[in-house]
Amino acid sequence: MHDKVKEYLEKKEREQEEKQKLQEEERRRNQERHLFGLGIFEKVYSDGDVSQEYPEYDHELKKAFKQVHIPVTDEEYAKICSYEEKEEAGKNSIMQILTVIARIFFIGGFLVGLFLASALMSVEAFFLSVIVAFLSGMSFLAFAEIIKLLQKLVDKE
Repeated sequence: MHDKVKEYLEKKEREQEEKQKLQEEERRRNQERHLFGLGIFEKVYSDGDVSQEYPEYDHELKKAFKQVHIPVTDEEYAKICSYEEKEEAGKNSIMQILTVIARIFFIGGFLVGLFLASALMSVEAFFLSVIVAFLSGMSFLAFAEIIKLLQKLVDKE
């Protein structure tokens, strides 16, 4: 193999390895953040006060602490994620009810608009009914989204 070709291939292999290392590091950081968000971490306590190294404070024990990552295997992490998805699937029925109500408003408003337009022979009645139904449905969807975001905040704590 020619030296230039060999040099080029080695350079590309090093770049590929470096890229894979960076991707693995980013995946690991995201996994750690996710586990911290779920409360899966250990607390290491300090004898001193809150500092940069120990930024949290436990009011019950009256000690500063830091959160330390608990190493998990890929299989364990996949299992944790699968349970979390199952919990989220059935969670927050209020949000789901508001979404269903919004859809009923969308469909019902359109049908009422058609009925009014045919009964009153008025295109304005159709458009007015559709606009009111659209605004009502969007309001319910907005409330559902607010509840969803609030639930995420509660889940993080």
